[in-house]
Amino acid sequence: MRNVKIVRIITGEDVICDFIEDASGTYMSEPLEVDVRSSKKSGEPTVVLRNWLPIELISDNLTRVNPRNIIAVFDVNDTIMEY
Repeated sequence: MRNVKIVRIITGEDVICDFIEDASGTYMSEPLEVDVRSSKKSGEPTVVLRNWLPIELISDNLTRVNPRNIIAVFDVNDTIMEY
């Protein structure tokens, strides 16, 4: 089962990913940077997701992260989980 979370890192970026913590370290699998913008037409918030890692250049869409660089970890709401 996946453990999908939004991770806020010290750079201010919000990353949605399969968040893995175990004895070998802290990992983000398939991380996507989250950007929330207002729609120009309606003013409603729009969520934009883009690759956080250069997936064209790496062998696996997984990265180990230093827990000291994590400010907070949030649960994902149902709407984003479906998306």
